[in-house]
Amino acid sequence: MKKILSACCLVLLWLSASSQDFLGYSNSNYSGIVGTDLQPASVVDSRLKTDFNLIGMSLGLYNNYIGLKHEALDYNSNKYKWTDFTPDNYYAFKETPFQKHLDVGNGPKPKSVYLYNNLYLPSLMVTLGKKDAIALKWKVRTIVNVDGLDADLANLLFNQLNTPPLWNTDLKNKELNIQTMTWAEYGLTYGHVLKAEGEHFLKAGITAKLIAGFSATYLYIKDFEYKFTNDTVLTISHGDAGYGHSSNFVGSANDLSYKMSSQPTLGLDLGVVYEWRPEYMKYKYEMNGEKDLTRQDLNKYKLRIGISVLDIGRVTFKNSVSQTFAPNTTNWDIHNISANTVPQLDSVMHQRYINFNPKADKSFTMNLPTVLAAQIDYNIWKDFYVNLTPRLAFQFKNKEAKVHEMSLVSLTPRWDHRHFGVFVPLTYDQMGMFKVGLGVRIGPLIIGTSNLAPFVTTKAIYGADIEAMLKFSLLHPKVRDRDGDHVSDDRDRCIDVAGVWEFYGCPDRDHDHVEDKDDLCPDDPGLPEFNGCPDRDGDKIIDKQDACPDVFGLPQYNGCPDTDGDGIIDKEDDCPTEFGLIQFKGCPDRDNDGVMDKLDQCPDKPGPASNNGCPEVKLILVDTAGASLRSVIQNKDGSYSFDDLPADELVRFKLEGDHVDTVFDVKVVVGGIAKKAIKDTRDGYLHFIVLKTDVSKLNQEKNQDVAIKLDTVEKAIVSKAFSNLEFATGNDVIKKESFSSLDELANLLAKKPKWRLKISGHTDNQGIPAANLKLSQKRAEAIKKYLINKGINENRFKVEFFGQTMPIADNKTPEGRQKNRRVEMVIIK
Repeated sequence: MKKILSACCLVLLWLSASSQDFLGYSNSNYSGIVGTDLQPASVVDSRLKTDFNLIGMSLGLYNNYIGLKHEALDYNSNKYKWTDFTPDNYYAFKETPFQKHLDVGNGPKPKSVYLYNNLYLPSLMVTLGKKDAIALKWKVRTIVNVDGLDADLANLLFNQLNTPPLWNTDLKNKELNIQTMTWAEYGLTYGHVLKAEGEHFLKAGITAKLIAGFSATYLYIKDFEYKFTNDTVLTISHGDAGYGHSSNFVGSANDLSYKMSSQPTLGLDLGVVYEWRPEYMKYKYEMNGEKDLTRQDLNKYKLRIGISVLDIGRVTFKNSVSQTFAPNTTNWDIHNISANTVPQLDSVMHQRYINFNPKADKSFTMNLPTVLAAQIDYNIWKDFYVNLTPRLAFQFKNKEAKVHEMSLVSLTPRWDHRHFGVFVPLTYDQMGMFKVGLGVRIGPLIIGTSNLAPFVTTKAIYGADIEAMLKFSLLHPKVRDRDGDHVSDDRDRCIDVAGVWEFYGCPDRDHDHVEDKDDLCPDDPGLPEFNGCPDRDGDKIIDKQDACPDVFGLPQYNGCPDTDGDGIIDKEDDCPTEFGLIQFKGCPDRDNDGVMDKLDQCPDKPGPASNNGCPEVKLILVDTAGASLRSVIQNKDGSYSFDDLPADELVRFKLEGDHVDTVFDVKVVVGGIAKKAIKDTRDGYLHFIVLKTDVSKLNQEKNQDVAIKLDTVEKAIVSKAFSNLEFATGNDVIKKESFSSLDELANLLAKKPKWRLKISGHTDNQGIPAANLKLSQKRAEAIKKYLINKGINENRFKVEFFGQTMPIADNKTPEGRQKNRRVEMVIIK
């Protein structure tokens, strides 16, 4: 029995592995599936588009009691090598010089054993989109915990109970726990991006795991009080004990069955990650028609902080042995006890303790090794990072059956490139061990250790570990755009020439949605129907073939318009809105009298040009009785000549001939001098006074209207209306450019109901005087009509027209004639 106890002690103290496998690599931005074991949220927004773990494992040996001196690594003397050690030849080792290579810690601190072994089986991670990813994971895990092994009990076991100084001494062990469990995990990890706004990024992840328990055992003794009389006799005076194991412990450890012996249960891993991305705009881009994209192939954070809770859950083993009992016994001879298998051990316990039931008819529950972990990752420069990861392992001290991990703090500088990585974890754990490790990532291969001591130190070694994994990953591709046109090279049909996404990277210099190779006008924006050539005026004639490219026109005139349809294009038509004749450059002659309408004082009644297009009318001088005295035919200039009319006396005339109603005015020549006859109407005749004085002086005398004194604003309104007034060439149509200033004048008159407006029309001396007189009248009347339409009463206007008779400048120069063509406006009382 004592051989079994001592051998088991040494095995547990040496066949132990640290659970902190892949300590540096698990925080890498390229860790993929392995990273989700530490932080489930790392599955999303990973640098890996797809990750497939083929096979991997981690294995280590650690304890805080028995160390191996460095020279033992080369020990090859006598019969045994240290690598040949097994529980069966333990005593042979004890009886050889091998023992001198062991460094046994005899301090008062309780001894601990921690075993953890991971076997990574084929697993797959897939990125589903910009905000989602999943992973399917499969691995087998084993944990062995020995906690609270008192130094005295450890020394007794190590020395095969042959420790006389401890015999016949009442010894105590406050709380001894031995726990083991092996199980498989089938996990589904899902990660989602919660927030990606500016420099702040947040993601979360969850792993739901189906737990299949293969085997488990537990043994605890609280307040253990005992005494060895010698190396064969044991007395236990006090203690509370519990013992249990799964049903598949049927023989020796080699006979352990790896079949599920538990009820399937659910386990959970939860995690959340925040990233601070102060230069987030540097990673934004536009590609293949999509905007506001983020580089998936690059790490974007300056600081990353994560927190995770791992292995939440428990496993229930059915049809198992589970028993609590009082271990008290007196003078128990343990020398010849045989318990090489678990059933034999159950039988020994039953024989010694009558209340112990060895039947596998009960169930017990083992807690999963829950851990609270934080990850703080800082980007120093480019691919260089430093990571701080504290892990707090829950010990479940009030739980009888449980396994737990080891608490630690690790600081890991790393170089993290797309295809290669180097990790140097510095670790301090709850056993009080400080370790320096090294890991490398070379393409699909990851190897490393968390403890370089076996390779670099000459001190005693209390453990060693190694980890390795083979995996195949598909990275998010780099954004490649050789010509810088925001079309990726893999989709760019013109890879060396900047283009547009619409044509898969081929150019469209004028941005008219016609590819340059098909564009007949590649530098001028045009229309697809004209192979990229422009048609600015929309007349279906491309500009380079359009004689009037800015005005809608007709094909028969090479794109130029003929608004009035008279067969003369507008730019050559003096009357573009009126159907006209070629001899008059497109202007009309409605009465076909050879005088175009704009010069014809009688446009609807034919007349000779000598009479300004009006029918000839005789002017007959009559006496007071109405008898005709004599008649005179109009002169060519439209005047009538009399040599002996009395001056400044009233004379009467009557008109005879066609269309006498068209006579608006009469000019009489007396003695070869033109006089203005002022028209009056009395008793059916035309009455005139032939004046001796000059017509301009006459008008000055007759028009001494009293002007109203205006303030600065009012003057400006009247002046603006005068200076901005423009008419279409040769007619009385007011141009649109004049409307706004006339509207202001109308508003002013509306506010001043007692004011009147005198409108005086004038022309230059070009053309026929009679026509000029008529034009000056029409233009003055046009102003009056416009203002009446704006709500001003017609009685508030005084209209005068003088033709070419009142110039204010020299008619011999173009500038002078321009000044003489005017309509004057004066505010009067």
